Amino acid sequence: MTKFLITGASGFVGANFVRALVKKENDVTVFLRNNSNLWRIIDILPQVNVKIIDMKNINEIKTSLNEINPEYIFHFAVYGSHPFQKDVSDIFQTNIVNSFNLMFSAANVCDNLKRFINIGASTEYGPKLKPMKEDDFTEPITFEGISKSMQTNLVQFFAKNLKLPILTLRLFSVYGPYEQPGRLISDIITAIIKNRILKLSTPLPRRDFIFIDDVISALEKAYKTPNIDGHIFNIGSGEDHSVGDVVDLIFKLTKKKTEISWGHEDKKREFDKMTPWIANIEKTKQLLNWKPNFSFKEGLMQTYEWYLNNQQIWDKNPITVNP
Repeated sequence: MTKFLITGASGFVGANFVRALVKKENDVTVFLRNNSNLWRIIDILPQVNVKIIDMKNINEIKTSLNEINPEYIFHFAVYGSHPFQKDVSDIFQTNIVNSFNLMFSAANVCDNLKRFINIGASTEYGPKLKPMKEDDFTEPITFEGISKSMQTNLVQFFAKNLKLPILTLRLFSVYGPYEQPGRLISDIITAIIKNRILKLSTPLPRRDFIFIDDVISALEKAYKTPNIDGHIFNIGSGEDHSVGDVVDLIFKLTKKKTEISWGHEDKKREFDKMTPWIANIEKTKQLLNWKPNFSFKEGLMQTYEWYLNNQQIWDKNPITVNP
């Protein structure tokens, strides 16, 4: 039985990956905070090992890693990727200091470690006029993007200088089951289901959307593929769609509509200035032997059907402040 350690297991991507690992009967340990919002994984908690960890305490991390002796570490924990996560000190503490604590501890006590997968973000790139490549100069325009870029720099240091078997996956706009309110696709779908007004800022920003099941397949490739330590890989679709196009497509696919109210400034984000926003995934195709299997239409329909059939799970408006 393969041993996995997951941080950020209560967040959107982390929770979906934990569910996939549990389904395959792996030995999964999750690092959680005392106040983690567990709505995404509450039903599978009995099937995982839970450790309440203060990621600021490096000695606590070392002790736990020594006890677990994981073969694979997936570091999903992040702060600042949602509009309500605005505390700059928390952004830098979580994404940089806590990440360093985990990497340093893993490099020193994990004798059985085969791969450490760090989860990066496309916001590291900053505005680009062409599809973003892994070797592009990073010029982020948000504190979250700056912190994630620094986190990736730490990964490169640990891979090169301390020989930690670590790599980074830069995720683009992931969507699918278990997203929380405040994300475009989940907001459109839940507004349709509940027949409520959809409040948005502008139809113009363009994003590279990637379905969660495709992300999970990339995560699996990342820990199984040999000789890729130190690399950075974009995980996106290689296509972009505007906010307005996404609204129209979901209306068309579901054959349902709801009233739209445009011009809400509180819905606008700094990285809406990053247009276009597309992943160049040629390196990922070649070295990871990965590409998306789901078309945008297929992913949207699977997402819609999940929300339609699981309203008892998401309709409590759960918010995960810091998974």
